[in-house]
Amino acid sequence: MDGQVRIDFDSVPVIDFGGMLTGDPEAKAEVAAKLRDACSNVGFFYVANHGIPQTLIDRAFAQSARFFQISAEDKAAIHVKKSSHLIGYIGMEEENADPTVGKGDIHEGFDFIGEDVETTSGFMEGDFRKAGNQWPANLPGFRETMTEYTVAVRLLARRLFAAFALGLDLPRRCRTSRWL
Repeated sequence: MDGQVRIDFDSVPVIDFGGMLTGDPEAKAEVAAKLRDACSNVGFFYVANHGIPQTLIDRAFAQSARFFQISAEDKAAIHVKKSSHLIGYIGMEEENADPTVGKGDIHEGFDFIGEDVETTSGFMEGDFRKAGNQWPANLPGFRETMTEYTVAVRLLARRLFAAFALGLDLPRRCRTSRWL
């Protein structure tokens, strides 16, 4: 193993991310060190106190459940094949992560991208496929909730990148936006 030491573990680390959401450099450094350790020695981790309100998570899951209860006809109206960006509804067995084990995965899906939005922390650019989301008709609150959730998750992702950068002694800014 070329000088590497194998470290056994019996659980996936849970990292309290709250320190990254403060102005305290020592708290941020502690979180970054824990992330680096988890990534280096385990390869996985859970994040607690990440800043996404549980009420928003619950609303997003509730909207997802509502989406998958709509009629097959309504889902077919926004099928990915109707999108030049391959965004929208994906039916049962239409995707296949491993073609060697069968014809298709047993799941439905709804793919969309985060659209450009104005947030309290400024303008947040979306995916390179700027336009093209297909939103379900007659599902009030779906688009708004899923967009709000996507923004929250994207902000967490940027904060995670900043924590990784801090743990690796790299600059904590990206080209186009502030991570923290």
